[in-house]
Amino acid sequence: MEKLPKTLRFFEEDPEYKNLAGKELAFEARKHAKYFQMCLNILPARVQTQDSNKLSLVYFSLVALDMLNEIETSIFKKPEEREETINWVYEHYMGEGFRGSLTHDLATDDHGYDPPHLPSTYFALCILSTLKDDSLTKRIDRFKIMTYLRKCQLSSGSFSSVLDIHGKPYGENDLRMCLIASSIRKMLQIDKLSDKEKGKYDIDIDSLERYIMSCISYNGGLGGNPLDEAHAGYTFCGLVALKLIGRIKQQNIDQTFSKTIQWLSRRQFWVNKYNKEEFKDNEYLDFDDLGGFNGRENKYADTCYAFWVIGSLKILEKEHIVNVQAVDYYLLNGTQHSLIGGFGKVHDDTPDPYHSALGIAALKLAESEHVKHLKDIDVQTVITSEAKEFLMGLVW
Repeated sequence: MEKLPKTLRFFEEDPEYKNLAGKELAFEARKHAKYFQMCLNILPARVQTQDSNKLSLVYFSLVALDMLNEIETSIFKKPEEREETINWVYEHYMGEGFRGSLTHDLATDDHGYDPPHLPSTYFALCILSTLKDDSLTKRIDRFKIMTYLRKCQLSSGSFSSVLDIHGKPYGENDLRMCLIASSIRKMLQIDKLSDKEKGKYDIDIDSLERYIMSCISYNGGLGGNPLDEAHAGYTFCGLVALKLIGRIKQQNIDQTFSKTIQWLSRRQFWVNKYNKEEFKDNEYLDFDDLGGFNGRENKYADTCYAFWVIGSLKILEKEHIVNVQAVDYYLLNGTQHSLIGGFGKVHDDTPDPYHSALGIAALKLAESEHVKHLKDIDVQTVITSEAKEFLMGLVW
């Protein structure tokens, strides 16, 4: 194992850690595939609250199935089935972007009540890339989407998720939207335009970079907005956005992000004889969290943070400091649902598409031996590397 940070070095000396090598762990690939197929066909009634985000549920399910090599073999055995899904996605297209669900489509020309939504546009592009839709360049107008995206950018450099009825940015504006905007820009290949075309259609890259850098907290992590508490999810969003716009340079990583790397290294933890006194009276300690990652100090571990932290470290080229056997232990022994497949948020929790997809992606990013047969995941766009290669190969 390469140079573990001080926080993780005790792993190698701890008897409990050494026992992991002999523990039988299994990645339930078939059960996961069945779980995501179920998510695409029928979900429990409680999920109806997420109807407005339907594209996101399809996105997480399809990307996971793509990683599992199940798209062609199990889901779309016939070309017409794939085309049917592609056409369904385009029903959400509104000229300047995509809506999240057809529930709010009242068949009018007035979309003020339900405008194009940046996250939904991102999810739609990811789905179409995963399904290798070669009609993408003909069926959407990337310049209209970018015009809408430019209008969503605030003077601070951040982005709002939608425009209101007056055409002004509205809604949440934090590093999540910065990542979404950067991803859409990359997926539409705007970075390949001429300088003249960029001047007309591109977002303000410099102000976006300044905004992201202003979100770095005193401890190196990034918050959703300036002066917010550092959070692993927002740290991932900020770092990946910087990478997508070409503002992270390999030669400057250690100097610029040294505190960020240290903060990220402390998100994975293990309680043993060396540090148990420190955690003895800690109300946030759960022994089911061993090997897992939390998103902030004094918080429980959560499946999704394995992805956010490992992904952030991969952007900074420091993923080798992650203890992979411990990740395997937490995810496969703890949050993986051995009966129906999928991953829950925490130990013994009911699985959901979001945590399930990110749990699988985290194992792949960590280069776990248990998932070496799966497709690679691209940490920047969060689709498979194969799907990204297809998308970047399209000619506009």
